[in-house]
Amino acid sequence: MGRGFSEVPKLISIVEQGGYPDFTPLYQEAGYQVEQLTSIRKATGWLKKNIADVIVTEFNYDPYFRDRLSNVETIASIAERHPETRLIVLVEKEEADMLKRLEAQYQFAGTLVFPIDEAALKALL
Repeated sequence: MGRGFSEVPKLISIVEQGGYPDFTPLYQEAGYQVEQLTSIRKATGWLKKNIADVIVTEFNYDPYFRDRLSNVETIASIAERHPETRLIVLVEKEEADMLKRLEAQYQFAGTLVFPIDEAALKALL
């Protein structure tokens, strides 16, 4: 289930909303094998079978979620099981305050506000 020393580090990119550049080339340039998924459900399934070194996901606040604030809690709770996994969250400026509520509960390697500064993203990798 884990990685051997000869394996390339894995990065999972979860793009549910999109509307911003595809950072796959940047991730690959940083040395990661990239898996891009389009839903938290697909990401959860992938993470049941694999361990990611880095997870990059959008923060999608939804006031209609009954038991959580956003999509990030699901991924953050999975990432917590693997302390070596780093979670990077991309957030709209308008939703940054909502994300701050989760920063007390979960460990994020970093959060970046749209539009994403590629140099800042690269530094978090």
